[in-house]
Amino acid sequence: MSRPVAKSELTRHERYRIGGTEYRALEMLARIVPLYYLGFIISFGFFFRIYIACSTYAQTVLQTSNDNGPIEPWFFSFFISLSSFTNLGLNHLDASMVPFQNAPCPLIFCIILILVGNTAYAIMLRFIIWICYKMTPSSKEMERETFRYLLDHPRRCYTTLFPATQTWWLFIILIIITLVELISFLALNYWLPILSGISGGSRFLDGLFQSVATRNAGFSVVSLADLNPGSQLVYIVAMYISVYPVAISMRNSNVYQVSANRSMVCFLV
Repeated sequence: MSRPVAKSELTRHERYRIGGTEYRALEMLARIVPLYYLGFIISFGFFFRIYIACSTYAQTVLQTSNDNGPIEPWFFSFFISLSSFTNLGLNHLDASMVPFQNAPCPLIFCIILILVGNTAYAIMLRFIIWICYKMTPSSKEMERETFRYLLDHPRRCYTTLFPATQTWWLFIILIIITLVELISFLALNYWLPILSGISGGSRFLDGLFQSVATRNAGFSVVSLADLNPGSQLVYIVAMYISVYPVAISMRNSNVYQVSANRSMVCFLV
């Protein structure tokens, strides 16, 4: 019979194995989440900087948009990346994103960052974990088991990581709200002067950007005061209900609340 072993005598691998799947899942999340934040912010900061270096129009915007002088490209690139991801809504440009009405790259970058940093955070995080699970070879049994545990029991490990059903529901609601805002932007402002001089493709992208940014980050690619009152009403409602899909998903997937309710029912019976 083997003697009891003190924890200090165990190797890291032995402690890792004895700790159980949930312990390994928490440790894995402690690595994934910081990499998620830093990866998106830093990588898109470089993407913005590359775009500015390749676009004379973007360079002109940074040089001439503000009355108090030119904007440093490196600082602007990483600040706009951080501001978009954290949904801060601040910008070095006095006119927000209006100078980039006809520039698709910065708008697309901001849309992605706004979504993955807020309403689509749980969706993207689960997708990344699913990709890691699929790409992990079968020979690494413990790693696959860890990723599988995160996919099967997400709320036991992280507040904003949901099961598959709630994640799909959140994804569908996100698309519906965005489409409603986009359609209202295009339909209600089609004949207004605010969209005159903007091509059809740019109108679509501007509407998509405004639909995503208004209820989350606060950036603007057009003057909201000049929009049709119907569009403004849609944006107000969208801003009011924007938190509910995530909150409802969080509530419905709370395993501890479900366990507590079942215990209470058993106690009353």
